[in-house]
Amino acid sequence: MTFRIRKYIFLFLILSSVISPSDAQNKLVFDLQLVDSNSVIPSKYTIPEHVPDSLSGLKVLNDLIIQLQSDGFLLASADSIELRNNTFHSRVFVGNRYQWKRIKIMDLEGNPKYEINNRRWAKNTSSKSLFLKTLQQSNNHGYPFAFVTLDSVIISSGIIDGMATLNPGPLIAFDTLLIAPINKSRTKYLSKYLRILPGKPYNEKAVKQIPDNMKLIPYYRLISPVGMVIHNNNALINFEIEKSALIDWME
Repeated sequence: MTFRIRKYIFLFLILSSVISPSDAQNKLVFDLQLVDSNSVIPSKYTIPEHVPDSLSGLKVLNDLIIQLQSDGFLLASADSIELRNNTFHSRVFVGNRYQWKRIKIMDLEGNPKYEINNRRWAKNTSSKSLFLKTLQQSNNHGYPFAFVTLDSVIISSGIIDGMATLNPGPLIAFDTLLIAPINKSRTKYLSKYLRILPGKPYNEKAVKQIPDNMKLIPYYRLISPVGMVIHNNNALINFEIEKSALIDWME
């Protein structure tokens, strides 16, 4: 994987320091060999014949690995790197190309919640984005402690079939909005405006939008970070405000 490349950076810094100034001015031949002889690198990738220096060669190699993994070659990695005779020698493992058949996320009762169910080239980000979408939906509908567990993965002939379970955790509701200095009328108004309503399911999106939404109100300024305390399945949102310069001028 790409993290295997990082351990070579320090080595290249040392190698670069022992190259004479005249050698440093010459381009390095970029030699790329495949570990698995049965694999090929798709023609759409541009592999340079030369690189300006070893660090440039390292970047080219790292970018190549990332591109391969993004196109379904999930096991692509750099096997070895060597700088010798003005040549950047690298060996790359490409591996097989994988496709998702399905990624299904079930609830605790076994009912499907979210699903990718079409043939597409597998990417490292495919399952991650689906899991994040699932968690965001849960966090915005009263379940800030939801988590997803991957239960099974079946790989057959380059086809991936995955099954996961969504554990929502406890249902959390908003408590009364706590704003300092305390003013009941102002709290009631801001509670409706910010969509932080007592008894309503917790909504992470609404909480994150408080600073931006407060900037749209000309009468008050937010002067503290937005805090939250969860107790007995209730989320108490708190922050501090002050009158704006406009109110001071009007008064």
